[in-house]
Amino acid sequence: MTMQTKIFNLPLTFEQYEILKQTLLNGEVCILPTDTLYGVMVLAKNAESVQKLNETKQNPKDKPAQILCTLSQAKKLSMQDLPTKIKDGNLTAILKGSSYGVSLSGISSVGLRVPKDEFLQNLMQDLDAPLFASSANLHGLKVCVNQQEIKDTFIGLVPLIILSNKENIKMMIFLRTAAKTLK
Repeated sequence: MTMQTKIFNLPLTFEQYEILKQTLLNGEVCILPTDTLYGVMVLAKNAESVQKLNETKQNPKDKPAQILCTLSQAKKLSMQDLPTKIKDGNLTAILKGSSYGVSLSGISSVGLRVPKDEFLQNLMQDLDAPLFASSANLHGLKVCVNQQEIKDTFIGLVPLIILSNKENIKMMIFLRTAAKTLK
C-alpha cells in the first residue's frame, strides 16, 4: 500500500517540527538524519513499535532495533552502568534492560545509542521518549547514503522524511570511520 510522503529539509520550521512530533506520537515510522547517515525511526512506545519499524523495512518480525535516547533516558532503560564512550554518539551499547527497557524492546537486553546530533537530542527531549532506530534500507539491501536513495526507497512507504542539510559532512565522517575500520 502506497502512502503520501511529506519531505522536509533541516532546519525545520515550527510547523514542520510540530508535524514531525505528531507523526511520531501517532506511532508512524519516519526517516530522520543521524550523526552519520539516515535512520528509519519510530517512537519507542512498546514492542509493537519495533514490529512497525520491521514491517516498513521488510525485516523479520522478531528483529530487535537499537534505541536512540538521551543520556538520562539511557540511564532509565538499562540496569547496568553506561559505558563512558556512549556519549560519543558512535557507540551502540548492548546492556541488560531495566523493566522499562524490557517493556519497550520486548527482550531482556537493550541496544542503546546516545546521538550527539542536537536535532535528535532536542526531539527526544520534546517527545519525552526515545526512538527505535535502524539503518535506512530495506531488508537485505544496501544502506541509503544520500538524499536521492532515501527518496527512491522510502517515498510511499513512510509518511515523513526529514532531509539533512549536512549530507556531505555526514558522508565524510562515515567514509573516514569505514576507512579506519578497514585498516
